[in-house]
Amino acid sequence: MPMHPPRFHVRAFVLATVLAYVLLAVMILAGVTHSRSGEDQNLFHLKVIEQFSAEFPAFGLKNYLSATTPGYHIAMAAVHRFATADLLVLRLLSTVPTAALFGTLVGLLAARRPMAEAVCLALPLLACPYILQSGMYLLPDNLAWLLALVVVGVALAPVQSWRRWAIAGGLLVLLVAVRQIHIWAAATVWVGAWFAAPVMGDRAGRGGGWAGGDWLSAMRNEELPAGPDAAAEAELSGVAVLADVPHSLRRAGVSAVMTLPAFAVLGAFVVLWGGLTPAAFRDAQQTLGVDGGPTVPTNVGGLSPATPAFMLSLLAIYLAFCVPLMWGTLRGLLMRKWFCIGLGLAAAVGAVLALVPETTYVLRPHPLRIGGLWNAVKWLQDRGVTVLGRTSPLIVVMSAVGAAGVFAVLVGAQRQARWVLAVMLVAFMAACSAQALTWQRYFEPLLLMWVALAVASRAEVKVGGRREGWQGWIALGGPLALAGLMGVLSVAAFAGRFG
Repeated sequence: MPMHPPRFHVRAFVLATVLAYVLLAVMILAGVTHSRSGEDQNLFHLKVIEQFSAEFPAFGLKNYLSATTPGYHIAMAAVHRFATADLLVLRLLSTVPTAALFGTLVGLLAARRPMAEAVCLALPLLACPYILQSGMYLLPDNLAWLLALVVVGVALAPVQSWRRWAIAGGLLVLLVAVRQIHIWAAATVWVGAWFAAPVMGDRAGRGGGWAGGDWLSAMRNEELPAGPDAAAEAELSGVAVLADVPHSLRRAGVSAVMTLPAFAVLGAFVVLWGGLTPAAFRDAQQTLGVDGGPTVPTNVGGLSPATPAFMLSLLAIYLAFCVPLMWGTLRGLLMRKWFCIGLGLAAAVGAVLALVPETTYVLRPHPLRIGGLWNAVKWLQDRGVTVLGRTSPLIVVMSAVGAAGVFAVLVGAQRQARWVLAVMLVAFMAACSAQALTWQRYFEPLLLMWVALAVASRAEVKVGGRREGWQGWIALGGPLALAGLMGVLSVAAFAGRFG
């Protein structure tokens, strides 16, 4: 059957958003607390909101108590000044982006996969401790994740036009205004435009020129192999990567122009601050709550070359839970020699990424590495399990496995999704490596979204039968188990067992 371009599932979005909001609101009203997030709110972000509320509309943007751009704080300051300063009401309002984040992911997934699978793939994000913690307090994190997801969703749409790129450009401006590090999302817009499937009537000056048609027809227009599994085989083989180069280049160029305002906004803040963050977050020598010392802003300046290996290690965990769902694709790929060779090469790259930088647990001069996986590294490190005192064997192995898993899931994805998701991951790694803090809470939410989108974008190749009935339901147990693990970690975090 022809594969029609996936659309956003509005009803799934609405239902998931409402349910997520009810969950978070009940947790807030029930008095569930998290000390680190509460401190982050009260010592930094709430103070910025109150400052901007008092200054409205002449905001002091040169130096304030947040390492992020001020978009979230300005929006909440408007509510604080003109509607209510009640902290509980502000928290309940600030929960809306978190609920919408879960709803948006479900809406994107449900347009590509059955509803049950979409919900199961999205649940780990909602259960993630870092999502729940940020969603219950006045923190900008989840609004930024929401905007990043929407931009990626636009990039993944197979039907592309200048109107979509204009929308993506506007969303990117809002995203950079909330959290400057997410400028990486611009790259997904360019790649999505390049690899959008060309269709009949792809001419300049026809309402964007790329509306209509379906993926199968588009691939046949590229003269890809015909046959009962032609679409899936073409997606998996990677042919036509450079097909229709003139039109692809034109689409990518126009989309790049649409994203220039976001770079202009980022550049304006860099000039205003004299760096990538307000001065307080570049000059601080101590950090939040170290050894009971004074609470001052965290110095985020510097680089974190261990970030790619750490991200791949996290992905190794998440992807392991999705093997049952991916098996229909992986089974066919494992019969191909080039795929097995590619797995080995990817694993080697992952290992090298963990061997070159220092990957042991490092706390001083400020908490460079925080999170559950780093705690495991520290536990082994305290027992002498390191290589030359600078390399964690755990990170080496997990990074290698994660890189192989990323290779497998990308090769198994449909062509446009494969390249958008590949660039999404590389760009995110690069952006996060350009600051000193390898904190798990800065990475985990987006990586969970990445896994869900990648698994939902798979192009299955039939090799001697397929999964049906109860076997399909059993396969959903993988992401459900991951959601359960996230839920357990969330309970432990709210109980004060870890940050």
